Amino acid sequence: MNLCRSLGFDTEAQVFAFIAANARGGVQALLGKGFRARALMDLGYDEAGLRRIGYDDAALRRLGFLVRPEGRKEPPQQAPGKPVDEGALRKLLESGLGVARLKEQGYTVHHFKRAGFAIIDLESAGFPLNDLVKAYSVAELRRAGYGAHELNRFFQGPELRQAGFSAADMRTAGYSVRDLLNFGYNENHVRTAGFGTNELSREGLTKRAVDKRHLKDPPKGW
Repeated sequence: MNLCRSLGFDTEAQVFAFIAANARGGVQALLGKGFRARALMDLGYDEAGLRRIGYDDAALRRLGFLVRPEGRKEPPQQAPGKPVDEGALRKLLESGLGVARLKEQGYTVHHFKRAGFAIIDLESAGFPLNDLVKAYSVAELRRAGYGAHELNRFFQGPELRQAGFSAADMRTAGYSVRDLLNFGYNENHVRTAGFGTNELSREGLTKRAVDKRHLKDPPKGW
């Protein structure tokens, strides 16, 4: 809120409306208000979000963003440091603007995450998975219904295991017996994950496995 007032606005909603209204040809108005790349990033805007609402390369350069050559990979996006005003977002929704429309106005996945929106709301607004992974953890995405086969492009095997994916989930996602052992799954879990006999035997395992929980009198040392 202090940042908003320093820029001459009472609420974040007013700031976002001003930024959206000046997307095409209004960069001078932003500069006149004191907007620069740092302030915009503190409000949750990145280059991608500003491009989405109409800011071109020339405008981004004037605002102080480093515009990279086409095709050059950008570094991983960091979450903006300024929490968005949840009340402002809710008021905009109550006024008839849906999440998809707010997305068009430049609200990023980080804005919605910090305002408490569910992943399903952002999916319905058109945010792809490669945007969602920038703000949500692997465990949150798993609870929202994403599988290991979808998330393994973005997270490491041990992270998937820590999030609760089973050995069977990991097998269907394409991981090998050796991968699962390296990720910390125990041999019993790996044996019962659905791998073939040949795959198991190559790593010194067999399909025979005993679930200790179902033994009435397990041998000593189990």
